[in-house]
Amino acid sequence: RLRTNETYDEFMKIYAQERFKDTNEMRDRLRGHIGPCSLRDLTYFDVGTSFLSDSLHNVYHGVMKRLFRLWFDKKYRTQPWSIRSKLKVISRFLTEVKYPSTSTRIPRHIEKYEKYKANEERSVLLFGFSAFCS
Repeated sequence: RLRTNETYDEFMKIYAQERFKDTNEMRDRLRGHIGPCSLRDLTYFDVGTSFLSDSLHNVYHGVMKRLFRLWFDKKYRTQPWSIRSKLKVISRFLTEVKYPSTSTRIPRHIEKYEKYKANEERSVLLFGFSAFCS
């Protein structure tokens, strides 16, 4: 569902009822809403269209960091989605990728994914994605 004033108000009702619970289930139910927004009281403010989205940090840094953790973290090594056992192969493949000269930050070894900056994650996604296909 898209973010609108109505969906925001729904999630704030959930937040008000369960704000002292700190569970993954509650965070999932809130769908990214952290808490009340003072701007919501403004007459012409719309939650869905009044905020800009930053793809570098939301998509590349947020989503890719989460995927890297799920794929490579030893905590998940027994899960069916884990590719931790293929880390060396993926690392070797990524070191052979020729990144464009316009790349602002060439990714470090994938073993250091926890320290990656958003531009490194972006480069891996855009230019090294085929390392994850094999």
